[in-house]
Amino acid sequence: MLIMNSKWIPVACLMIVWAIAVYIVDPVGEFLINDDFGFATALQNVMNGRALGPTWLGPQGSGGGPALFVHLLWGQLFSNFFGHSFTILRVSVLVLSITGSLAFFFLLRSTNAGDWLSFWGTLTLIFNPLYFSQSFTYMTDVTFISLTIFSFLMIHWGIEKNILALVVIGLFFALSATLTRQFGLFIALAFVVTCFIHPLGRRFGFRKAVVLALVIVVIPWVSFEYFLHRVGSTPFTDHQLLNEILSFPAQKGFPDYLVFVTIQLSQNVLGYTCLAISPVVALLYRQYLDRNRYQCFFVLVSVFFGVLVLGIYSGWFSLPIFLNGNVVFNLGIGPILLKDTYILGIKRMVSIPSEIYYILFWWTVLSVGLVVPLVWKSMRDISKTILGSAKNTSESFLTYFTLIFILLYVWTISLTGIRDRYTIPIAAMTIVFLFSFSNELRNFKFSIRNGFPAFVAFGMIGFFALSATHDFMSLKRSQTQALNYLTNDLKIPPNHIDGGFEFNGYYCFDKDFQPKEGRSWWWVDREDYVITLGDLSGYETVKRFPFCRIIGQDGVIHILKPLAVKSR
Repeated sequence: MLIMNSKWIPVACLMIVWAIAVYIVDPVGEFLINDDFGFATALQNVMNGRALGPTWLGPQGSGGGPALFVHLLWGQLFSNFFGHSFTILRVSVLVLSITGSLAFFFLLRSTNAGDWLSFWGTLTLIFNPLYFSQSFTYMTDVTFISLTIFSFLMIHWGIEKNILALVVIGLFFALSATLTRQFGLFIALAFVVTCFIHPLGRRFGFRKAVVLALVIVVIPWVSFEYFLHRVGSTPFTDHQLLNEILSFPAQKGFPDYLVFVTIQLSQNVLGYTCLAISPVVALLYRQYLDRNRYQCFFVLVSVFFGVLVLGIYSGWFSLPIFLNGNVVFNLGIGPILLKDTYILGIKRMVSIPSEIYYILFWWTVLSVGLVVPLVWKSMRDISKTILGSAKNTSESFLTYFTLIFILLYVWTISLTGIRDRYTIPIAAMTIVFLFSFSNELRNFKFSIRNGFPAFVAFGMIGFFALSATHDFMSLKRSQTQALNYLTNDLKIPPNHIDGGFEFNGYYCFDKDFQPKEGRSWWWVDREDYVITLGDLSGYETVKRFPFCRIIGQDGVIHILKPLAVKSR
């Protein structure tokens, strides 16, 4: 009877989509991805009865990284039930990702948007290439945003229905997010600020909100940071991110730092976010193209980028492709942290044509041109409410709540170097903001004509996310086969192998390690064998391990040996 209820059909469809996606990507494999080797090591320390020690992510690799306590507890829970393995750790995050996306659906649905519109917004989050790819790692990004979504959903329901218990539950989720990444503090801060300025928040009680935020989130977090200091890990005051925020302005100087922050905001925040959420934004294009101001913007941007693409295609000039890096690269999902691809910068993958890249750039700018005025309009409404010129507001508590959180988060990450995956919370919460703020979006009626631009955008982004993540996981499985051949069959010690960042980080990490000239910096003691995606001058190939790709030609993992090293 539950499934027959039409309101649950979109939920069932989301589960089917996830099942198909997981089957295509296949999360199985005993390998690590990106920085999650540090989290896996920290978890093993806890499971072996040792204290929560530092990861490699602190200053000069001396310790710290995110406050990943809840992330480790979640991984330990799955390890206790299903056995400890890298696959199980990835599955633990995948489960959070799936449940987080379902909570996201109900959060969008609570804005009075229709079931299928909420379904569309949730699909846009799921197939955000950054969110989707990180769902198949043991990184903290998806853990954090899932807990954030749970927190927003509970607090929103609690404020709308004036139920204290729901708000308390939401703040406990905010604490869990904070004990995964300190950015979770912004949930509590945004909640308190919104309770100060919004009528529904004032109905709940500003003082009550302050007390709850302090007791449930801030004090436990401060206590945990003190605990980290006592056990020899890295508290927030010694965190690399905080040190960079404080030191960057002095290092760069005022003009350079201003340019740096501007680039961070324009390319790394607005660019990545507005491209990722463009399947939602595109639902509004037909309505906004009827407005003179957006018509002029559309024409000017289209003419400008049309000239660029024509010039590139005709060979009149060439322009670089700007990508911030870490997860998404040209053209794929990674990161592929091997000596040939990362240290030497050798292109081993198919590249996106520059004219196609600038068409995507055009599409992103169109999305920016619609999102920014909506955010600005909401900010003006908030400022009027704060200044008292508007006693009542037509905007919902959720609109204020999400926007204040976004602004706090963006302000902080823009002060230091942004990795592309840091934009996942911005993209997710911007979708929630648009749903809660825009009547045009909530009242959108799907049709082939109205939805065509959104369908095209989602098709391209979703195909890339699914295919590139599949290709990356396929590469990692072949890389693991090659490393197993060296360590198990040939009995080569790990510190005699350049097996890539994650392999050497997990088995050979040493905070006092000094890189040797000509070798990768990731704790390679001896380079008897090297794992690459192709041949290198001065090396001979020992063995090859092919793997399949959807994007581009199939690839091959190579085991190379320097010509100066004799065969064993």
